[in-house]
Amino acid sequence: MTVMRNVVIVDDDHFVLRATSFQVKNIGCHNVRTFDNAQEALQLLAQPGHSVDAVILDLNMPDITGIDMIRYLADQQYPGHIILFSGEDLYTLEAVEKLAQARGLAVAARISKPVDSQQLKQVLMNVQSSVGVKVNEPATRRNISKQRLQQAIQKGELEPWVQPKIHLKNQEVFGVEILARWSASDLDNVLPDEFIPLLERYDLIDEMTLSLTQQVIAFFHQYHHALDNVHIAINLSMKSLQKSNFFIALENVLKQHNESYSRFTFEVTESCLNRDMAEALDVLSSLRLKRISLSIDDFGTGYSNLTQLKDLPFDELKLDKSFISSVWDNSKSQIILNNSISLAKQLNMTVVAEGIETRQEMELVNQMGVDYVQGYYFARPMPMTRFPVWLGEWPELRHQLFGRRPYKLPAIPEGEAGRLEVLQSLNILDTEREEVFDRITRIAERVFDVPVVLISLVDADRQWFKSRVGLEARQTSRDISFCGHAIMTDELFLVEDAQADDRFCSNPLVAGEPGIRFYVGHPISVRGVNIGTLCCIDFKPRVFMEQDKQLIGDLAALVVREMELRLQVLSDHTKHQG
Repeated sequence: MTVMRNVVIVDDDHFVLRATSFQVKNIGCHNVRTFDNAQEALQLLAQPGHSVDAVILDLNMPDITGIDMIRYLADQQYPGHIILFSGEDLYTLEAVEKLAQARGLAVAARISKPVDSQQLKQVLMNVQSSVGVKVNEPATRRNISKQRLQQAIQKGELEPWVQPKIHLKNQEVFGVEILARWSASDLDNVLPDEFIPLLERYDLIDEMTLSLTQQVIAFFHQYHHALDNVHIAINLSMKSLQKSNFFIALENVLKQHNESYSRFTFEVTESCLNRDMAEALDVLSSLRLKRISLSIDDFGTGYSNLTQLKDLPFDELKLDKSFISSVWDNSKSQIILNNSISLAKQLNMTVVAEGIETRQEMELVNQMGVDYVQGYYFARPMPMTRFPVWLGEWPELRHQLFGRRPYKLPAIPEGEAGRLEVLQSLNILDTEREEVFDRITRIAERVFDVPVVLISLVDADRQWFKSRVGLEARQTSRDISFCGHAIMTDELFLVEDAQADDRFCSNPLVAGEPGIRFYVGHPISVRGVNIGTLCCIDFKPRVFMEQDKQLIGDLAALVVREMELRLQVLSDHTKHQG
């Protein structure tokens, strides 16, 4: 391991200087200089070839403050690491850290006083291991010509890689994000942050995007049995968004392969949107009229306010990795993150957390209500040809990552729009209790001797209870509902022991509160579509006899009759009004 050559400690407290110096020397760095005067430290650092690996810096000093010193170090382009330590509050330390980073300095850590010796030791060891690695040095830009980039597109050297997107609730692979990679025999390791700006500069970004889309669709069709239900997310440049002919060309590509926009989500980075809000509104609104699904990518990096979510017509919010990682030591970041997710949900946007690298991060965003996740914890970006193989490995990998079996989400019935239209025509959702329905649920409770009976109406994203016995909640999410499964059949839907049923054993209503074990639901069919169920629930396994099945069908018929009468009354009233 490389040993740090020189460390400078700046603090006006002599005791802190001695204690910190001892700790630094204890890990193997014996050339430690201490200064109780920032001016003297700066004189040393201003000398050519000083080779100082790390500066441990207090913020509150009488002559020159730590902030002043940061400014001077930035002006001198100090190449080493800075460790901030102070008795100031965490938010002040964080603000100073961001200031230093904005000025191009490498901040190894910020430590609150009194200094924890173990924490300081770990920070110093991390700095020590990175000595020799240049920080904040811009990537070397090669002279890659427009002709060479055109050649790369035409020869298929620019290839689509994929990173899976995982649905958090059912732990299934929902889709993939397409990422551009360049494999060139004459160029070594050309990264996207090098070639993407060049493609935009040479006005080749549209050509590359169309090429990637063509390759992805062709490959997915080749493996259609495995990939038919995989959603595809493609990153769009703001330059592409500004051109109507790009979307004409894109639509032609989709038509060639009998694909529609519904399978795709197009991602636009937040930083691009900040350049011209009026232009962004113009372009994005036009795309929404075409029913194109749009995602705001890297949210949290552009320092935009939350009203941008309201003003721009996005379907999806993608939280940047840095936004997630900042919540662990900053309560303000956690508040902002929670509010961003809450606002997105209220605006009917799905929320994706990218850059998830640990189980801890996955569990955090799950608790916050995030819908989808992607990141190294699940899978690194991979060549497209590798994806079908990885998809076959996912069931076993899923058990390892989540530690529990997934539960099955309710399917969406055919003719869902018509079903919801019938439900809405009843004008019954979110109405007060009615004795005619409560009487039926009370009878069912006594006859079947169950603790919970519901008349459940399955809305677009929830199940709402018109009548309920033994349950305080007025509604639950459709994603976790048993009734969402029950409306998929015209027959009785029976689960005698949910814990022994692979479809439901990990369902939050089974694994957590209220701990459902038994469920039976009879569809309520109005105008030929199943709008909900009459269902009975118990917290222990049980058997449902044949005579019970007949009886719950009779009670469900009474609910249907009342619903049909309700429609007739509403219809007569409308005619009378007319």
